[in-house]
Amino acid sequence: MEGLRVVRKIIDQYVDDVVRQLPVSRRRQAEKKLRGAIYEMLTEYTDGEKPVSRDARAVLRELGSPDEVADSYYRQKRKSGGKRGRIPAQTAWRIIRFMMILSAVFVTVGTLLIVTGVTSNTALVFTGAALALLVMVVRMSMPVIEGVRLSFVRKAKKEKKK
Repeated sequence: MEGLRVVRKIIDQYVDDVVRQLPVSRRRQAEKKLRGAIYEMLTEYTDGEKPVSRDARAVLRELGSPDEVADSYYRQKRKSGGKRGRIPAQTAWRIIRFMMILSAVFVTVGTLLIVTGVTSNTALVFTGAALALLVMVVRMSMPVIEGVRLSFVRKAKKEKKK
């Protein structure tokens, strides 16, 4: 019995990692489909025997990383005529990190140039500060944007029912 709990925990963590990257309005449906597919693959993999954690990990490895599975959802959506795909999570984080590093460099170099008397132009410092502020605002507004989008989706569904 303990083995099944471990298997369930491994699968739950994987599904959560995938679903967290999907739009809120699609999460429940995607979770059911993904969980069903994983358990079906696990049953095939073990030939109906009791699965152990090693079996679950092998099946999940076969599926790919949670990022890859979430990205495939968006590629599939785009092929079926759905909305345009999104930037993969890892790429988005890399862009955000790069922008923050760039803003820190601008602020640091600009401050050094001003302090050493090379220039009195504060454009570099303000550009770096504005870039950092932009990144913070974008990062903070992402949950709000997702919530607004979800409310529009709910409205559209209600209108279709009428």
